[in-house]
Amino acid sequence: MEFVERENINDFASILNILGDPIRLKIVVDLMDHDCSVTGLMQHVNISQPLVSHHLRILRDAKIVKATKLGKQVIYSLVNETSKNIVTLLSKEVTSNVRS
Repeated sequence: MEFVERENINDFASILNILGDPIRLKIVVDLMDHDCSVTGLMQHVNISQPLVSHHLRILRDAKIVKATKLGKQVIYSLVNETSKNIVTLLSKEVTSNVRS
């Protein structure tokens, strides 16, 4: 079994802290289903454009999401499967605890 290396604990805690914000978690969950523009995220997450952009900047800085320019539009997607796996695992754990 792999363990978190002690020198990576701060980075690991930082990612968990970033994903611990309800708005950022909603954005990540939305991006798990499909890539999306800021406008699409505004509608799905039900927050203003400046607030979506603020949270996307934090997620981009943490290398959780990436931006791809398509013409005049910017489309956001998850960088890799890691965040999706973390959220899926935690979701299963929460669901299992609620049922028991």
